[in-house]
Amino acid sequence: MKALHIHVGERARQHIATQGLRPQDIRVVPAAAGGPKGLMLTHLDQQIFGRWLPMGGHTVHLVGASIGAWRMATAAMPDPIRAFADLSHGYIHQHIEPEAGRQFPSAARITAGFTQTLQDFFGRDTAALLNHPRWRLHVLTSKGRQILRQNTPARTAAGFAGLALTNALSRKAVGLFLERNVFSSPGEPLPVPLRDLPTQHVALTEANFLPAMLASCSIPFMLEGVPTSPARGLAPIGTAAWWTTTCTGPTTR
Repeated sequence: MKALHIHVGERARQHIATQGLRPQDIRVVPAAAGGPKGLMLTHLDQQIFGRWLPMGGHTVHLVGASIGAWRMATAAMPDPIRAFADLSHGYIHQHIEPEAGRQFPSAARITAGFTQTLQDFFGRDTAALLNHPRWRLHVLTSKGRQILRQNTPARTAAGFAGLALTNALSRKAVGLFLERNVFSSPGEPLPVPLRDLPTQHVALTEANFLPAMLASCSIPFMLEGVPTSPARGLAPIGTAAWWTTTCTGPTTR
């Protein structure tokens, strides 16, 4: 059994066959959600972002959702090899105690604990990763629409149930319930057209970096959604709405 499978289109296959795969051939790196599954890429991430890709000397766009956003932000840190090792260790060993009398911690307790984890991990390097000389970070989140504009248990349950049912019929139906919000660090815009769903682009800054990361990682029911309120350091794209983990990543072929 092969440890690594490479899937490419015909144009890319021909390019690799004739010229090989060089760092300068890479312009966009998409990183999917998937929770702990992202950790199995730790050693590959260390090699790609710590040693191979920097040899290209060009701008690369890092696009991620959930654990993918965490990985791509880690790639833009000053020492990515060490940072990826810290990410793997911290993710595996994180622990949040439940409140007294509870078997499992509440969503509020998990949200507070995870917020602190993000702060501890990225805090001192936030400015550096947002202003990386060549990497451009794009964090994908979803903003609730219609019934999901208000973050209550009943509305969340009904909204995501409706989303799942309509998504089974057509992906475009996701846009009835969620709007994709892309938080992008300064520099070149994302060179990938996102027209499959309603999409808003937001400047990623030191003020909204942690809330955007939290929103991209916030699993409904497990963590609280992030209000789209300027008081939380977020761009006011409708202060009655809220952000949650994205299921609106760009489709690829």
